[in-house]
Amino acid sequence: MFINRSAKNVWKYLKGFNNIVFYCSDPGAYGVLKAVYEAKTEDKDVFWLLEGWAKENALVGDGLKVCFSDILKFDPDGTVVVIGGHIDCKKTIETFEKCKKHGIYSMFIFDHWANFSRQFFDPDSGKVSFPNKILLMDEIARNILLRDIQSINASLVSECRARISIVGHPYIDGEVEKLKNLKKAEILKIKEKWNPEGNYLISFLSEPIQKAFGQDKDKKPALGFNEFTVLDYLSGFLRNKYPDKNIKVLVKPHPRENKGKLKEYLKKCFDLEWELAENATLREVIAVSDEIYGMTSLALILAMKAGKKVASLPPGRNNRARKEQNNPYIESILLKS
Repeated sequence: MFINRSAKNVWKYLKGFNNIVFYCSDPGAYGVLKAVYEAKTEDKDVFWLLEGWAKENALVGDGLKVCFSDILKFDPDGTVVVIGGHIDCKKTIETFEKCKKHGIYSMFIFDHWANFSRQFFDPDSGKVSFPNKILLMDEIARNILLRDIQSINASLVSECRARISIVGHPYIDGEVEKLKNLKKAEILKIKEKWNPEGNYLISFLSEPIQKAFGQDKDKKPALGFNEFTVLDYLSGFLRNKYPDKNIKVLVKPHPRENKGKLKEYLKKCFDLEWELAENATLREVIAVSDEIYGMTSLALILAMKAGKKVASLPPGRNNRARKEQNNPYIESILLKS
């Protein structure tokens, strides 16, 4: 039987609580919390506080959906709120403060190696707010977080360090193990579905960069690139790299992405053989790909840890992107354009 050790590590910190609330909005946070939820062995009540993307798409099994007002009816001494990363970082800080006000224990669990201090620091007010416990993936994450807090307020570093525990990455670690345990017959079945011609299969893990970051004052991509400029670059790059090879590009949309716009762009502008893998799981795409490209996606790290040939491709990346999207794992696979 498969055991997700990172998820089990998280449960060590949930002992002693009768009411466990998983709070998330974005796909990455949901992926981590779902992996933790699936590793539950004790008879505990698990509730889900869902917003944004997660409210419409998250599957919570036997868990019950709640609002924050419902949580206030629980015994605060027996309740813990486990908070996943939120694109609206101010909302995260507000949740820490609400929990603190009502005597509820709070934990924050990271899903990405980026934007560490933003989860705890409001630049508008200058306020720093920590949960009771901060769950991190590894020593790399710990060092980045402490460095960031040092630059904001050196007097808070000791407090931050005392709240940190390293648990691993429940989603990535779980998916890597599942990929490694796929049987040959299962992989062949996936290949028949997505690459029946047996071409050299290259996957692109897309992200809604344009939607998330928009344009600068000159109406250029705010990060210097977006999913469309990268796809444009990728087609020329692959033609030059493989002039004599039959290749197929499998484009995997991000859960928050507008698939219609992505498909429209591919039809008009992408001149290699392609297929939009909108109904494929990420595990399927990674399992059958010969090479995998992306931008800042956490899925690139998953693919890398699964032993795949991967590259991050952000042509035109500017200083804002270097600062806000800097991730040591992504930097290590950055393809110079």
